[in-house]
Amino acid sequence: MEHRIGHFELVRWQGSKSRRLKPRVSAWSIVLGVCGLIGLALMGAQGAGWIHLTGASVFAPGGLVLLAATGPLTAFFRAALVWLLG
Repeated sequence: MEHRIGHFELVRWQGSKSRRLKPRVSAWSIVLGVCGLIGLALMGAQGAGWIHLTGASVFAPGGLVLLAATGPLTAFFRAALVWLLG
């Protein structure tokens, strides 16, 4: 890139596009929220002794909470990559 005094050149990542993340509620965020709430409710009920999960179903509440936690984290990393790539 050649530099000329008095002329401003924009690099690709310095474009005028706004890079602020806009919060929005989508169907995916509602599904993840419901999964998280169900997982937490199941964990609480199991801890209080109201339900007794056995076998592989023991991991279901933790899996639901993990799904709810990693969904926004994945969206964050995707948005960060989009922001970095311009």
